[in-house]
Amino acid sequence: MTRPPVLSRGRHPTPGHGQCLMELVSTLAGEVWSDRPAAVHPVLAAVARAVNDSCTAPGRQRLLPFAPRLVGVVRAPTVALVLRCTGEAGVRPLRGRLVAPAVVAHATRVVALRAGDARDDVLHRLLTDCLELCRTPTTKCFPDGKTGDRVPGALAGRLGAAGGRVVRQGLRHDRPQWTAAARSPVR
Repeated sequence: MTRPPVLSRGRHPTPGHGQCLMELVSTLAGEVWSDRPAAVHPVLAAVARAVNDSCTAPGRQRLLPFAPRLVGVVRAPTVALVLRCTGEAGVRPLRGRLVAPAVVAHATRVVALRAGDARDDVLHRLLTDCLELCRTPTTKCFPDGKTGDRVPGALAGRLGAAGGRVVRQGLRHDRPQWTAAARSPVR
């Protein structure tokens, strides 16, 4: 009988040194050992790494069922994930260029600190909510149907008015990919 894997904090050079949730996911996905597997969207992976590192040891073991659910989630609503994590933390992302993985990782650590003794339950709920956001189908907002990320409904109106390009004025949560499109004139 094999023992279930034991999850630990941080990054590990080899499986013999331990493993975090995302390193387990890389193994399940058949990828090279890494805490940044290509089989998971980078923003969702940042949330999962921060949850793993912020949980207590018993709470970390309760993350094991998340590993197979994370495999293959390569498309995600980046803006919605950032808003979910920062909303839970009670912080607002800075205007301008947004490095979403760093923002959600910081927000997740803030959530853990504010939750105190209930942090494991709060962090599990946050990761569950983020996974649900990624798995919930949404209507594509771009006219050409070519979008790697799904955009929340609040931004859909701005996208439609710009012919599929985000209008920079009044947009609180810029995406780096959108900056060039926002600078080009709307026809």
